Amino acid sequence: MSRVAAVVVMVVVVAQSSLATNDNSLIMILVDGFRWDYTSVHGAGTQLLGFHRFHTDGTRAEYVRPAYPSNSFPNWHTISTGLYPEWHGIIGNLFYDLEKDKTFYLMDYNATRDPRWWGDAEPIWTTAIDNGLPTAFFQWYRCDVQRGTGSDLPWYCEWYEYDATGSVHKLPKRLSRAVEMIDKEGYRLVMVR
Repeated sequence: MSRVAAVVVMVVVVAQSSLATNDNSLIMILVDGFRWDYTSVHGAGTQLLGFHRFHTDGTRAEYVRPAYPSNSFPNWHTISTGLYPEWHGIIGNLFYDLEKDKTFYLMDYNATRDPRWWGDAEPIWTTAIDNGLPTAFFQWYRCDVQRGTGSDLPWYCEWYEYDATGSVHKLPKRLSRAVEMIDKEGYRLVMVR
């Protein structure tokens, strides 16, 4: 099996909450544009120490096979739903849907706010919310869009907005907040980008 470069990588951290007695919580971290082998290529020295710790204290995939097309939004939605673009309907960062007579463009926040784009697949947070689990999102695409009955919105949602300088400098603060939400506030699922 060949190794394939990924457009997105996710790191999954299972945490034990001090509020939830024997219940595990999940922090999912998505780093857009991070190849599956960057930690091997660049992580031998003092670079990428945090990822090295994930590898030594946790787990990692040997390779990642991204969804096609290998753009951000199709892959984000594949990670969130477990379905491929041909099933969940987000087939690119920019595309025209003949049936809806609408254009989807990730930078057009009004267009991506339309729930009709997101109704073909249930994301992991809707399943978590339906099961009574508190959820939070940092810079996650359209976590603010109601997909169903109204009970599918997370408790906390900082939805994705493009940042030309990159949001990497804000990631440590988001991760600290995510751990705090799980440890002190009883959140069970936190997804961070």
